[in-house]
Amino acid sequence: MKYFQTASLIIWIAFYGSYFAKMLIQRRKGIRTNPSAKERGGDSTRHVEKMLRRSAYAIAFIQLCSMFVSDPAIALTLPQSARLTGMGVALLGVTVFCIAMYTIRDSWRTGIAVGERTALVTNGVYRYSRNPAFLGFDLFYAGLAVAFCNWMLVFISLMGMILMHLQIIDEEKLLSGQFGDAYQAYRKRTPRYFLFF
Repeated sequence: MKYFQTASLIIWIAFYGSYFAKMLIQRRKGIRTNPSAKERGGDSTRHVEKMLRRSAYAIAFIQLCSMFVSDPAIALTLPQSARLTGMGVALLGVTVFCIAMYTIRDSWRTGIAVGERTALVTNGVYRYSRNPAFLGFDLFYAGLAVAFCNWMLVFISLMGMILMHLQIIDEEKLLSGQFGDAYQAYRKRTPRYFLFF
């Protein structure tokens, strides 16, 4: 069990470490990666982003706690093979997320940046998914939820995934306005997540 916890902690640190490292690198270049929710569109957009930001911190905390504290009152029983598969899915999520951040380079933002013009990235992993960074988040969240299966982690991970989906819908409206026909053509040929999703 100790190896399982150590491996999960390494995956957790790799994911969140890469996220914050990317934000720091962009900040040093003068790029506001995480614009204030007050600067963005309507009330629903601001509300979704606030909820998403809060849930992301809660998810990270509950993931970390779930690695080291097992409460039988909220635990779900899964075979070890399912838990190991969950770890593999989480690792895949980290990989997809890091590739997406690298591919999008300085156009990466953690929120909807109204008024900022970024490049429309359609190469690399973005040929297969319009939202590979969000796909990476979803795989990471789902993988750790299975690996450390408890009701609290499953619930908050699902909530985070739903909020990310709502943010994607808001981002698509913004991108349609910014890039017009180019984005519509990209949208037709590339799935929102992967394959036919």
